[in-house]
Amino acid sequence: MSGSGRSHSIRRVVTALAVTLVAIVSEQSIYQCVLAWGDYGNARKVIETNGVVDHLLQAAQNLAFERGRSNVVLRGANPIGADNRVFLDQRRAAAAGNMEEALRRIGPGFEQQGGAVRSGYQRLIGLRAEVDAAFAQPLSDRDPALADRWFMAASGLLKDIAGLSAAITLRRDRFTPEFRILSRVKGLAFDLRDTLGVESSRIAATMSAGNSIGTATLVEVMQLRGQGAAHWAMLRREVALTDSAVLTAALEVVAAEFFGKFRPLEDQVVAAIRAGRPYPMSTKEFTGASVPALDSIAALMAAATSETAAYAQDNLSRARAAMMSNLAAAILAIGLGVATVLVTVGRLLTPLYRVQAYLTALAAGDVASEPPPSDRSDEFGRMRQAITALHDSLIERLRGEAELRATTTRLALVLETAGEGIFGIDGDGRISFANHTVAALFGFSSVQSLLGRETVEALGHRLADGRSCRDGMCLIRATLKDGRTRRVTDEYFRRSDGTDVPVEYVVSPQMAGNNIIGAVVVFHDIIERKRVEREMYALLARQRAVLGNTPIGIAIIGLDRRIVEANDAFCRVFGRPGQTLVGESTRALYTDPGQYDEIGRLAYPVIEQGRVF
Repeated sequence: MSGSGRSHSIRRVVTALAVTLVAIVSEQSIYQCVLAWGDYGNARKVIETNGVVDHLLQAAQNLAFERGRSNVVLRGANPIGADNRVFLDQRRAAAAGNMEEALRRIGPGFEQQGGAVRSGYQRLIGLRAEVDAAFAQPLSDRDPALADRWFMAASGLLKDIAGLSAAITLRRDRFTPEFRILSRVKGLAFDLRDTLGVESSRIAATMSAGNSIGTATLVEVMQLRGQGAAHWAMLRREVALTDSAVLTAALEVVAAEFFGKFRPLEDQVVAAIRAGRPYPMSTKEFTGASVPALDSIAALMAAATSETAAYAQDNLSRARAAMMSNLAAAILAIGLGVATVLVTVGRLLTPLYRVQAYLTALAAGDVASEPPPSDRSDEFGRMRQAITALHDSLIERLRGEAELRATTTRLALVLETAGEGIFGIDGDGRISFANHTVAALFGFSSVQSLLGRETVEALGHRLADGRSCRDGMCLIRATLKDGRTRRVTDEYFRRSDGTDVPVEYVVSPQMAGNNIIGAVVVFHDIIERKRVEREMYALLARQRAVLGNTPIGIAIIGLDRRIVEANDAFCRVFGRPGQTLVGESTRALYTDPGQYDEIGRLAYPVIEQGRVF
């Protein structure tokens, strides 16, 4: 009875294990289905989000055109012409349709940003009535501050739209890197369109008013050019990351239409305004020339929109296929699991029970017992001929060896698939193990050629100043002494060909009880990071060189109204050639002290809020 009880207990345990295994496999399959369903939902969310952002940017683009053209008309001497009236009506209608659709489709989580856009748009609509009334009046009857109020209201709304678009699309926890890059391309294209549109609008407004360009306006135009150059550089970099021929072609059109054709016209007009010469073209001709130039940027936005939509649709298709694949795999896994349980019970547990009964009888000394009858030609059939009392211990030993090999294989797999270089040292500081990443990075033919060597000898471990890491300075050996984990970011290892590799590493002690028996070092090279730092310093140097060589006077003024930086051209404007104005108050630049105070009262509160004055 005791033998029968143990047999039934083993059968229950094995059955429970088989059922548990099937449950685990089924659970994992279902879990993968749930993940795939989540990916599918996210892919649908990408399409929905992309549609909302496209409507927002289309609305913003039309509002930017309206802002610039209205600003020019408000500063002109005559009432609005028929062509400008048609242009503004078309832009308003397009902006209204896209804005209403975008605000309707904005999902939860963006109430604050969406509310800001909605309020700003309503304020702009209210201001349009006043602007339309002013359009019909001559310049002398218009409110002098209306143009600035209109421009600031429209610019504030565009800024809120850009912020809402970025908040919606650039969430790392929801969207893929590819979608975020394409969204950044659209956002940067809009920023470029907005900045360059403001610049051309300022120039056109000066032409329309027939005024000479003031210092503040000239500084603003130069600042806008600087911002536009920064947006252009970032846009080119992001487009390069997409590897899209369509976006690259659209980018080249912008380079030709705006920077190749329209920018020289702007330069001619600005030069004429500054010199007091007649304009080389009329305001109407200038604004007409700006439309295809700015439309080329709009075409880039449209191309980015199409690319983003195509990516979103392709992403949805892949997610749907993955979901169906995982569902089929789950069904197959569950079916195989059920079949496995049935086979386990019928083909494994019952024969095992018979073997167990025979071994029990054999252990009790019943040598007359016959092995369980079997006509099978598999393992159970062969086991009938070889069962002995020693097989039990042998099977246990073999099982233990298999588990040891599996554990060793898993550890080796973890070591070799890690993206970082990993090596260990013993208590004497000699390399006891390493993965192939270490050997490959430093030019060794095999890991074996590293073993037993000190880190300074094998890897040329050096400090940031180039000195070799000997005992007194080596932080890896310091960990062997005090057991502290250390992170080091500015040291070097040396390849076998003699080139130094900047590395960042973490060294952790290996403990056996309270004793330090070695250490493990995990590192990765930071060559790329160092390269980026060098490029940043070089870019800063080039920017300073451009500032020094440009014929246009440019100065950077701090919030304390002292000059932070000024080029020679700026110094010459104020009769200080060859001298530096850095550190001086701008009060000395004004012939009228009251004008200095007035500028401080009006401009600096606006600038401190991050807005353009």
